Amino acid sequence: MAELFLSYSRAQKEFVSSLFHALEREGFDTWIDWDDILPSEAWRKAIQSGIESAHTFLYVISSASVESEVCRFELEWAIRSHKRLIAFVREDIDPSMLHPEIREINWIFCRKTDSFDEAIRKLIATLSCDIDYVKSHARLLVRSVEWEYNKRNPSYLLRGSDLKEAESWIVKSTQQKSQPPTELQAKFIYASRRSSSQRMRNLIASLSTLLISSVIASIVAISQRSLAERRKAQAEEYLESNCRQIIVMVDSLKAMDQNNINFVDADGNIVPASIIFGRESLLNSRDVFERNCGQIATRYGWSLP
Repeated sequence: MAELFLSYSRAQKEFVSSLFHALEREGFDTWIDWDDILPSEAWRKAIQSGIESAHTFLYVISSASVESEVCRFELEWAIRSHKRLIAFVREDIDPSMLHPEIREINWIFCRKTDSFDEAIRKLIATLSCDIDYVKSHARLLVRSVEWEYNKRNPSYLLRGSDLKEAESWIVKSTQQKSQPPTELQAKFIYASRRSSSQRMRNLIASLSTLLISSVIASIVAISQRSLAERRKAQAEEYLESNCRQIIVMVDSLKAMDQNNINFVDADGNIVPASIIFGRESLLNSRDVFERNCGQIATRYGWSLP
């Protein structure tokens, strides 16, 4: 993915060629139409993808670019994608002719009367600001667009460290005056968290099912009259132990929720117990397990907590 998207009018192609090579010497990978649009590609889709994958939209301001329908389309897509905008002025223009988003940002002047080298230094300094944030913005936009394009297939959601980094990024976004997350990015990260929580919920539910299954297996073992008394006593002991474990587990989960103690998975993601199990389930499960295990306890004369 290119780091920068360079929007310009072909009337300025010679100047833009110098700008492109100056950025290249500084190590910046720049998307520009004379290299990046292949004959077989749909032009509009190529432009949109190029803008989405770039972390910065560099707009070369000239009388021709202001009047260009193509430049206008590119700029509007960059604004829609919440891209970082940099205005690089080649010709003086009446500000009222420019899009409000361009009028409100600082401009870097590189007119014929300005020093080209000084303009490039200012441009590089601007590009280097908040570089991690804008790169994450671009990466998450590409991922969220891919998720949307594939009809929000869960397999395209974030997991593990990717999800953790995305959630840290969206927290940082509250401190940004510009370039906030897009609505699609926010939905993508939220859906990823819900999916991750569901996976953890399913895992713990599976563990609970295994524990309950062991209780049932013990009951079946006890009901087999052909078992020797010693094995029957062992099965009863195993059953009592499992009943105690179920009640302790449920009480522990309820206590975690009441005291705001959360689960932390292997990737460091924090998930409250109430999200994994549902608050109503936590409140009601103790009674359900106590009643079922209590019936077993009464039958065998145990004293469960």
